[in-house]
Amino acid sequence: MDAALRTALIRAAETQGTPVYVYDKATIVTRCESLNAAITYPKKKLLYAMKANSNQAVVKTILGTGFGLDCVSLGEVQFGLKLGADRVLYTNNNVSDEEFNAVVKIGKETGKIWINCDSLQRLNDLPEGTACFVRINGPVGGGHHDHVITCGPESKFGVPWEHVPDVLKIVTERKLKLIGVHQHIGSGIREVEKFAEAMEVLLSVLRKNKLPDLEFVDFGGGIGVPYRPTEKPIDLKAFGAMLSTRFTQFCKDAGKELTLVLEPGRFPVAESGYLVAKANTIKETPYSKTFAGINTGFNHLVRPTMYGSYHHITNLSNPDGAQKPYYVAGNICESGDIFTRGDGDENSAASRTLPEIRRGDFLAIHNAGAYGYAMASEYNMRPRPAELLLDKGELIVARKAKSVEDVVREFMG
Repeated sequence: MDAALRTALIRAAETQGTPVYVYDKATIVTRCESLNAAITYPKKKLLYAMKANSNQAVVKTILGTGFGLDCVSLGEVQFGLKLGADRVLYTNNNVSDEEFNAVVKIGKETGKIWINCDSLQRLNDLPEGTACFVRINGPVGGGHHDHVITCGPESKFGVPWEHVPDVLKIVTERKLKLIGVHQHIGSGIREVEKFAEAMEVLLSVLRKNKLPDLEFVDFGGGIGVPYRPTEKPIDLKAFGAMLSTRFTQFCKDAGKELTLVLEPGRFPVAESGYLVAKANTIKETPYSKTFAGINTGFNHLVRPTMYGSYHHITNLSNPDGAQKPYYVAGNICESGDIFTRGDGDENSAASRTLPEIRRGDFLAIHNAGAYGYAMASEYNMRPRPAELLLDKGELIVARKAKSVEDVVREFMG
Protein backbone atom coordinates (compact mmCIF):
# COMPACT_ATOMS: atom_id res chain seq x y z
CA MET A 1 0.00 0.00 0.00
CA ASP A 2 1.47 3.34 -1.02
CA ALA A 3 1.86 6.19 1.44
CA ALA A 4 -0.83 8.40 -0.12
CA LEU A 5 -3.50 5.71 0.14
CA ARG A 6 -2.47 4.82 3.69
CA THR A 7 -2.72 8.49 4.67
CA ALA A 8 -6.16 8.80 3.05
CA LEU A 9 -7.48 5.72 4.88
CA ILE A 10 -6.22 7.01 8.23
CA ARG A 11 -7.82 10.37 7.49
CA ALA A 12 -11.12 8.60 6.70
CA ALA A 13 -10.97 6.79 10.04
CA GLU A 14 -10.13 9.93 11.98
CA THR A 15 -12.76 12.16 10.35
CA GLN A 16 -15.64 9.73 9.88
CA GLY A 17 -15.00 7.29 12.68
CA THR A 18 -14.68 3.54 12.36
CA PRO A 19 -15.66 1.19 10.94
CA VAL A 20 -15.80 2.87 7.54
CA TYR A 21 -15.76 1.67 3.94
CA VAL A 22 -13.56 3.57 1.48
CA TYR A 23 -13.63 3.08 -2.32
CA ASP A 24 -10.88 4.40 -4.58
CA LYS A 25 -12.54 5.87 -7.67
CA ALA A 26 -9.39 5.71 -9.80
CA THR A 27 -9.17 1.94 -9.32
CA ILE A 28 -12.79 1.48 -10.43
CA VAL A 29 -12.30 3.55 -13.58
CA THR A 30 -9.02 1.79 -14.41
CA ARG A 31 -10.58 -1.68 -14.11
CA CYS A 32 -13.55 -0.72 -16.31
CA GLU A 33 -11.40 0.89 -18.97
CA SER A 34 -8.83 -1.92 -18.99
CA LEU A 35 -11.49 -4.59 -19.54
CA ASN A 36 -13.09 -2.58 -22.32
CA ALA A 37 -9.71 -2.08 -24.01
CA ALA A 38 -8.77 -5.76 -23.71
CA ILE A 39 -11.83 -6.88 -25.70
CA THR A 40 -11.06 -5.79 -29.25
CA TYR A 41 -14.24 -7.24 -30.74
CA PRO A 42 -15.97 -4.01 -31.76
CA LYS A 43 -19.63 -4.84 -31.23
CA LYS A 44 -19.89 -5.31 -27.48
CA LYS A 45 -21.86 -4.18 -24.44
CA LEU A 46 -20.37 -4.38 -20.95
CA LEU A 47 -22.75 -4.49 -18.00
CA TYR A 48 -21.93 -4.08 -14.32
CA ALA A 49 -23.46 -6.69 -12.00
CA MET A 50 -24.51 -4.18 -9.38
CA LYS A 51 -25.25 -6.75 -6.68
CA ALA A 52 -21.49 -6.63 -6.00
CA ASN A 53 -21.68 -3.03 -4.80
CA SER A 54 -24.77 -0.88 -5.21
CA ASN A 55 -23.41 2.32 -3.65
CA GLN A 56 -24.73 5.23 -5.69
CA ALA A 57 -21.33 6.88 -6.18
CA VAL A 58 -19.77 3.59 -7.27
CA VAL A 59 -22.54 2.76 -9.74
CA LYS A 60 -22.46 6.27 -11.21
CA THR A 61 -18.70 5.99 -11.68
CA ILE A 62 -19.10 2.73 -13.59
CA LEU A 63 -21.97 4.03 -15.71
CA GLY A 64 -19.72 6.95 -16.58
CA THR A 65 -17.29 4.57 -18.30
CA GLY A 66 -20.02 3.39 -20.68
CA PHE A 67 -21.23 0.29 -18.85
CA GLY A 68 -24.86 -0.72 -18.54
CA LEU A 69 -26.18 -2.77 -15.58
CA ASP A 70 -26.98 -6.35 -14.76
CA CYS A 71 -29.76 -6.32 -12.13
CA VAL A 72 -31.27 -9.19 -10.16
CA SER A 73 -34.26 -7.54 -8.46
CA LEU A 74 -36.98 -4.97 -8.98
CA GLY A 75 -35.21 -2.66 -6.55
CA GLU A 76 -31.95 -2.84 -8.49
CA VAL A 77 -33.79 -2.22 -11.77
CA GLN A 78 -35.56 0.87 -10.44
CA PHE A 79 -32.38 2.19 -8.80
CA GLY A 80 -30.29 1.60 -11.92
CA LEU A 81 -32.74 3.43 -14.16
CA LYS A 82 -32.86 6.36 -11.72
CA LEU A 83 -29.06 6.58 -11.94
CA GLY A 84 -29.28 6.84 -15.73
CA ALA A 85 -28.40 3.35 -16.98
CA ASP A 86 -28.85 3.15 -20.75
CA ARG A 87 -29.34 -0.63 -20.66
CA VAL A 88 -30.40 -3.06 -17.94
CA LEU A 89 -30.32 -6.84 -18.09
CA TYR A 90 -32.81 -8.25 -15.57
CA THR A 91 -31.38 -11.62 -14.54
CA ASN A 92 -34.01 -13.03 -12.22
CA ASN A 93 -34.07 -16.28 -10.24
CA ASN A 94 -37.13 -17.65 -8.42
CA VAL A 95 -38.73 -14.22 -8.12
CA SER A 96 -42.39 -13.62 -7.42
CA ASP A 97 -44.91 -13.19 -10.23
CA GLU A 98 -45.56 -9.66 -8.99
CA GLU A 99 -41.90 -8.67 -9.31
CA PHE A 100 -41.41 -10.35 -12.68
CA ASN A 101 -44.49 -8.72 -14.16
CA ALA A 102 -43.53 -5.33 -12.73
CA VAL A 103 -40.12 -5.44 -14.45
CA VAL A 104 -41.69 -6.60 -17.72
CA LYS A 105 -44.03 -3.60 -17.51
CA ILE A 106 -41.14 -1.20 -16.83
CA GLY A 107 -39.24 -2.71 -19.72
CA LYS A 108 -42.17 -2.12 -22.06
CA GLU A 109 -42.49 1.48 -20.89
CA THR A 110 -38.80 2.40 -21.05
CA GLY A 111 -37.39 0.19 -23.80
CA LYS A 112 -34.20 -0.16 -21.71
CA ILE A 113 -34.61 -3.62 -20.16
CA TRP A 114 -33.66 -7.04 -21.45
CA ILE A 115 -35.70 -9.69 -19.63
CA ASN A 116 -33.46 -12.70 -18.97
CA CYS A 117 -35.64 -15.77 -18.38
CA ASP A 118 -34.28 -18.30 -15.93
CA SER A 119 -36.81 -21.07 -16.57
CA LEU A 120 -39.30 -22.45 -19.08
CA GLN A 121 -42.09 -21.21 -16.84
CA ARG A 122 -40.88 -17.62 -17.05
CA LEU A 123 -40.73 -17.81 -20.83
CA ASN A 124 -44.36 -18.88 -20.76
CA ASP A 125 -45.20 -15.92 -18.51
CA LEU A 126 -44.02 -13.32 -21.03
CA PRO A 127 -46.62 -11.44 -23.08
CA GLU A 128 -46.76 -12.56 -26.69
CA GLY A 129 -44.27 -10.83 -28.92
CA THR A 130 -41.87 -9.89 -26.10
CA ALA A 131 -38.16 -9.68 -26.95
CA CYS A 132 -36.18 -11.62 -24.33
CA PHE A 133 -33.03 -13.43 -23.28
CA VAL A 134 -32.83 -16.94 -21.88
CA ARG A 135 -30.27 -18.14 -19.36
CA ILE A 136 -28.64 -21.46 -20.23
CA ASN A 137 -27.23 -23.82 -17.60
CA GLY A 138 -24.38 -25.71 -19.24
CA PRO A 139 -22.13 -28.42 -17.80
CA VAL A 140 -19.15 -26.14 -17.06
CA GLY A 141 -19.07 -24.28 -13.75
CA GLY A 142 -16.32 -22.54 -11.85
CA GLY A 143 -15.63 -20.28 -8.89
CA HIS A 144 -13.68 -19.72 -5.69
CA HIS A 145 -16.25 -21.60 -3.54
CA ASP A 146 -19.08 -24.09 -4.11
CA HIS A 147 -21.62 -21.40 -3.16
CA VAL A 148 -20.69 -19.22 -6.14
CA ILE A 149 -20.59 -21.84 -8.89
CA THR A 150 -23.62 -21.05 -11.03
CA CYS A 151 -23.47 -23.62 -13.82
CA GLY A 152 -23.50 -27.39 -13.87
CA PRO A 153 -25.79 -30.19 -12.65
CA GLU A 154 -25.90 -28.87 -9.05
CA SER A 155 -26.87 -25.32 -10.01
CA LYS A 156 -30.31 -23.80 -9.43
CA PHE A 157 -29.80 -21.29 -12.25
CA GLY A 158 -30.93 -21.29 -15.84
CA VAL A 159 -32.54 -23.67 -18.30
CA PRO A 160 -30.55 -26.92 -18.69
CA TRP A 161 -28.82 -26.87 -22.04
CA GLU A 162 -30.51 -30.17 -22.89
CA HIS A 163 -33.87 -28.32 -22.78
CA VAL A 164 -33.06 -25.74 -25.44
CA PRO A 165 -35.50 -27.46 -27.88
CA ASP A 166 -38.24 -26.80 -25.31
CA VAL A 167 -37.18 -23.15 -25.19
CA LEU A 168 -37.53 -22.87 -28.95
CA LYS A 169 -40.94 -24.53 -28.86
CA ILE A 170 -42.24 -21.99 -26.32
CA VAL A 171 -40.69 -19.12 -28.27
CA THR A 172 -42.52 -20.25 -31.41
CA GLU A 173 -45.85 -20.92 -29.70
CA ARG A 174 -45.88 -17.59 -27.85
CA LYS A 175 -44.45 -15.59 -30.75
CA LEU A 176 -41.54 -14.38 -28.60
CA LYS A 177 -38.38 -12.84 -29.99
CA LEU A 178 -35.39 -14.62 -28.50
CA ILE A 179 -32.83 -11.88 -29.03
CA GLY A 180 -30.25 -13.03 -26.48
CA VAL A 181 -28.76 -16.07 -24.79
CA HIS A 182 -26.92 -15.87 -21.48
CA GLN A 183 -24.58 -18.03 -19.46
CA HIS A 184 -22.78 -17.31 -16.19
CA ILE A 185 -20.53 -20.07 -14.83
CA GLY A 186 -19.53 -18.65 -11.44
CA SER A 187 -17.50 -16.03 -9.61
CA GLY A 188 -13.87 -15.36 -8.79
CA ILE A 189 -12.34 -17.08 -11.83
CA ARG A 190 -8.86 -16.06 -12.95
CA GLU A 191 -8.17 -18.85 -15.46
CA VAL A 192 -8.70 -17.86 -19.09
CA GLU A 193 -8.99 -21.55 -20.03
CA LYS A 194 -12.05 -22.00 -17.79
CA PHE A 195 -13.84 -19.12 -19.53
CA ALA A 196 -12.85 -20.54 -22.91
CA GLU A 197 -14.28 -23.93 -21.98
CA ALA A 198 -17.60 -22.44 -20.87
CA MET A 199 -17.73 -20.13 -23.88
CA GLU A 200 -17.44 -23.12 -26.19
CA VAL A 201 -20.40 -24.80 -24.47
CA LEU A 202 -22.68 -21.85 -25.17
CA LEU A 203 -21.44 -21.45 -28.74
CA SER A 204 -22.03 -25.15 -29.37
CA VAL A 205 -25.66 -24.69 -28.26
CA LEU A 206 -26.02 -21.87 -30.76
CA ARG A 207 -24.46 -23.90 -33.56
CA LYS A 208 -26.95 -26.73 -33.01
CA ASN A 209 -30.08 -24.57 -32.74
CA LYS A 210 -31.43 -22.02 -35.19
CA LEU A 211 -32.23 -18.70 -33.50
CA PRO A 212 -33.29 -16.31 -36.25
CA ASP A 213 -33.83 -13.31 -33.93
CA LEU A 214 -30.54 -13.68 -32.06
CA GLU A 215 -28.67 -10.38 -31.55
CA PHE A 216 -26.79 -10.76 -28.24
CA VAL A 217 -24.62 -13.47 -26.69
CA ASP A 218 -23.89 -12.90 -22.99
CA PHE A 219 -21.01 -14.91 -21.50
CA GLY A 220 -21.69 -13.64 -17.98
CA GLY A 221 -19.17 -12.30 -15.50
CA GLY A 222 -17.19 -13.92 -12.72
CA ILE A 223 -13.81 -12.41 -13.59
CA GLY A 224 -11.72 -12.88 -10.47
CA VAL A 225 -9.22 -10.63 -8.75
CA PRO A 226 -6.18 -11.52 -6.63
CA TYR A 227 -7.05 -11.50 -2.93
CA ARG A 228 -3.73 -12.83 -1.63
CA PRO A 229 -0.48 -10.91 -2.27
CA THR A 230 0.92 -14.09 -3.85
CA GLU A 231 -1.92 -14.44 -6.39
CA LYS A 232 -1.67 -13.21 -9.93
CA PRO A 233 -4.49 -11.31 -11.66
CA ILE A 234 -6.20 -12.75 -14.68
CA ASP A 235 -4.22 -12.22 -17.88
CA LEU A 236 -6.61 -9.58 -19.17
CA LYS A 237 -4.90 -9.25 -22.53
CA ALA A 238 -5.14 -13.00 -23.12
CA PHE A 239 -8.72 -13.04 -21.86
CA GLY A 240 -9.78 -10.26 -24.22
CA ALA A 241 -7.94 -11.81 -27.14
CA MET A 242 -9.56 -15.20 -26.52
CA LEU A 243 -13.05 -13.71 -26.34
CA SER A 244 -12.55 -11.50 -29.39
CA THR A 245 -10.95 -14.15 -31.59
CA ARG A 246 -13.44 -16.90 -30.83
CA PHE A 247 -16.49 -14.69 -31.09
CA THR A 248 -15.31 -13.11 -34.32
CA GLN A 249 -14.90 -16.55 -35.87
CA PHE A 250 -18.28 -17.69 -34.57
CA CYS A 251 -20.02 -14.66 -36.07
CA LYS A 252 -18.18 -15.18 -39.36
CA ASP A 253 -19.32 -18.81 -39.50
CA ALA A 254 -22.89 -17.79 -38.58
CA GLY A 255 -22.91 -15.08 -41.22
CA LYS A 256 -24.19 -12.52 -38.71
CA GLU A 257 -22.43 -9.89 -36.61
CA LEU A 258 -23.77 -10.34 -33.09
CA THR A 259 -23.17 -8.25 -29.96
CA LEU A 260 -20.89 -9.73 -27.30
CA VAL A 261 -22.08 -9.07 -23.75
CA LEU A 262 -20.17 -9.42 -20.45
CA GLU A 263 -21.41 -8.60 -16.95
CA PRO A 264 -18.58 -8.40 -14.40
CA GLY A 265 -19.38 -7.42 -10.82
CA ARG A 266 -16.36 -8.22 -8.66
CA PHE A 267 -13.74 -7.17 -11.23
CA PRO A 268 -14.55 -3.42 -11.42
CA VAL A 269 -14.94 -2.85 -7.68
CA ALA A 270 -13.32 -5.46 -5.40
CA GLU A 271 -9.80 -4.03 -5.38
CA SER A 272 -11.07 -0.47 -4.92
CA GLY A 273 -12.54 -1.11 -1.48
CA TYR A 274 -11.17 -1.08 2.07
CA LEU A 275 -12.97 -1.67 5.34
CA VAL A 276 -11.12 0.35 8.00
CA ALA A 277 -11.61 -0.59 11.64
CA LYS A 278 -10.00 0.17 14.99
CA ALA A 279 -8.33 -2.36 17.27
CA ASN A 280 -9.91 -2.18 20.71
CA THR A 281 -8.81 -5.38 22.45
CA ILE A 282 -5.55 -7.35 22.47
CA LYS A 283 -6.14 -10.67 24.20
CA GLU A 284 -3.36 -13.22 24.79
CA THR A 285 -4.48 -16.69 25.82
CA PRO A 286 -2.67 -19.60 27.50
CA TYR A 287 -3.19 -21.54 24.26
CA SER A 288 -0.56 -19.69 22.20
CA LYS A 289 -3.19 -17.52 20.55
CA THR A 290 -3.38 -13.74 20.44
CA PHE A 291 -6.67 -12.17 19.41
CA ALA A 292 -6.74 -8.63 18.06
CA GLY A 293 -10.32 -7.49 18.49
CA ILE A 294 -11.67 -4.80 16.16
CA ASN A 295 -14.86 -2.74 16.06
CA THR A 296 -16.45 -4.43 13.07
CA GLY A 297 -17.53 -7.97 12.29
CA PHE A 298 -19.08 -10.30 9.77
CA ASN A 299 -22.18 -8.11 9.91
CA HIS A 300 -20.14 -5.66 7.81
CA LEU A 301 -17.98 -8.10 5.80
CA VAL A 302 -19.36 -11.62 5.75
CA ARG A 303 -17.12 -13.17 3.10
CA PRO A 304 -14.49 -14.63 5.49
CA THR A 305 -17.16 -16.26 7.65
CA MET A 306 -19.42 -17.34 4.79
CA TYR A 307 -16.81 -18.52 2.29
CA GLY A 308 -13.60 -18.83 4.32
CA SER A 309 -12.30 -16.07 2.07
CA TYR A 310 -8.87 -14.54 2.45
CA HIS A 311 -8.69 -10.76 2.84
CA HIS A 312 -5.33 -9.07 3.19
CA ILE A 313 -5.02 -6.87 6.30
CA THR A 314 -2.76 -3.84 6.77
CA ASN A 315 -1.91 -2.17 10.05
CA LEU A 316 -2.25 1.44 8.95
CA SER A 317 -1.08 2.91 12.25
CA ASN A 318 2.00 0.72 12.78
CA PRO A 319 3.09 -0.61 9.36
CA ASP A 320 6.72 -1.09 10.43
CA GLY A 321 6.01 -2.75 13.77
CA ALA A 322 7.55 -6.05 14.82
CA GLN A 323 5.89 -9.01 13.12
CA LYS A 324 3.63 -11.05 15.38
CA PRO A 325 0.92 -13.71 14.84
CA TYR A 326 -2.69 -12.61 15.41
CA TYR A 327 -6.22 -13.84 15.02
CA VAL A 328 -8.07 -10.69 13.93
CA ALA A 329 -11.52 -11.05 15.49
CA GLY A 330 -14.72 -9.08 15.07
CA ASN A 331 -17.21 -7.81 17.65
CA ILE A 332 -20.13 -10.09 16.76
CA CYS A 333 -21.31 -12.65 19.29
CA GLU A 334 -20.41 -15.66 17.11
CA SER A 335 -17.33 -17.90 17.19
CA GLY A 336 -17.06 -17.68 13.42
CA ASP A 337 -16.40 -13.92 13.51
CA ILE A 338 -12.71 -14.16 12.59
CA PHE A 339 -11.23 -12.20 9.67
CA THR A 340 -7.92 -14.08 9.39
CA ARG A 341 -9.12 -16.92 7.21
CA GLY A 342 -8.05 -18.49 3.95
CA ASP A 343 -4.39 -18.82 4.98
CA GLY A 344 -4.52 -22.62 5.08
CA ASP A 345 -5.92 -25.33 2.82
CA GLU A 346 -9.17 -25.56 4.78
CA ASN A 347 -10.00 -21.83 4.58
CA SER A 348 -10.42 -22.01 8.34
CA ALA A 349 -9.51 -19.41 10.94
CA ALA A 350 -5.77 -19.16 11.49
CA SER A 351 -3.23 -16.78 12.93
CA ARG A 352 -1.66 -14.32 10.52
CA THR A 353 1.66 -12.59 10.93
CA LEU A 354 1.12 -8.82 11.01
CA PRO A 355 2.97 -5.75 12.27
CA GLU A 356 2.34 -5.42 16.02
CA ILE A 357 -1.28 -4.42 16.64
CA ARG A 358 -1.79 -2.04 19.53
CA ARG A 359 -5.01 -0.86 21.09
CA GLY A 360 -6.25 2.08 19.00
CA ASP A 361 -4.46 1.09 15.79
CA PHE A 362 -6.38 1.41 12.53
CA LEU A 363 -6.50 -1.75 10.39
CA ALA A 364 -7.51 -1.86 6.72
CA ILE A 365 -9.15 -4.98 5.31
CA HIS A 366 -8.39 -5.08 1.59
CA ASN A 367 -10.50 -6.09 -1.42
CA ALA A 368 -13.70 -5.16 0.35
CA GLY A 369 -15.26 -3.33 -2.59
CA ALA A 370 -17.27 -6.32 -3.81
CA TYR A 371 -19.83 -8.19 -1.70
CA GLY A 372 -18.87 -6.19 1.38
CA TYR A 373 -21.36 -3.48 2.29
CA ALA A 374 -23.76 -5.01 -0.26
CA MET A 375 -24.09 -8.11 1.95
CA ALA A 376 -23.91 -6.27 5.27
CA SER A 377 -26.56 -6.57 7.96
CA GLU A 378 -27.48 -5.14 11.33
CA TYR A 379 -27.00 -8.43 13.16
CA ASN A 380 -26.53 -7.86 16.91
CA MET A 381 -28.28 -4.52 16.25
CA ARG A 382 -24.97 -2.98 15.19
CA PRO A 383 -25.44 -0.23 12.59
CA ARG A 384 -23.97 -0.26 9.10
CA PRO A 385 -20.90 1.97 8.61
CA ALA A 386 -20.42 4.97 6.33
CA GLU A 387 -19.16 4.57 2.76
CA LEU A 388 -16.68 7.07 1.32
CA LEU A 389 -15.43 7.63 -2.22
CA LEU A 390 -11.77 8.60 -2.53
CA ASP A 391 -11.50 10.85 -5.58
CA LYS A 392 -8.11 12.43 -6.33
CA GLY A 393 -7.28 12.66 -2.65
CA GLU A 394 -10.69 14.00 -1.61
CA LEU A 395 -12.92 11.89 0.63
CA ILE A 396 -16.57 12.19 -0.36
CA VAL A 397 -19.34 10.76 1.83
CA ALA A 398 -21.19 8.38 -0.47
CA ARG A 399 -23.48 7.04 2.25
CA LYS A 400 -23.73 8.20 5.86
CA ALA A 401 -23.24 5.81 8.74
CA LYS A 402 -26.27 4.70 10.64
CA SER A 403 -26.40 5.39 14.36
CA VAL A 404 -27.44 3.03 17.13
CA GLU A 405 -30.49 5.28 17.57
CA ASP A 406 -31.38 4.77 13.88
CA VAL A 407 -31.28 1.02 14.30
CA VAL A 408 -33.31 1.00 17.51
CA ARG A 409 -35.91 3.29 15.93
CA GLU A 410 -36.26 0.98 12.91
CA PHE A 411 -36.59 -2.10 15.11
CA MET A 412 -39.28 -0.34 17.12
CA GLY A 413 -41.26 0.11 13.87
